Amino acid sequence: MALIIISTYSVNRENAWTVNIVNFQRYTRKIRGCIRAFSKSSHGI
Repeated sequence: MALIIISTYSVNRENAWTVNIVNFQRYTRKIRGCIRAFSKSSHGI
């Protein structure tokens, strides 16, 4: 994750922030989905 941020920063500093924000939102969405699935499976047991 850190490498992606560094590479985007070095390549395009102007668009780096918008790209990082979009990636961060996708990342958090994936984590939330995993947590939701995990909580459902744990409740099932």
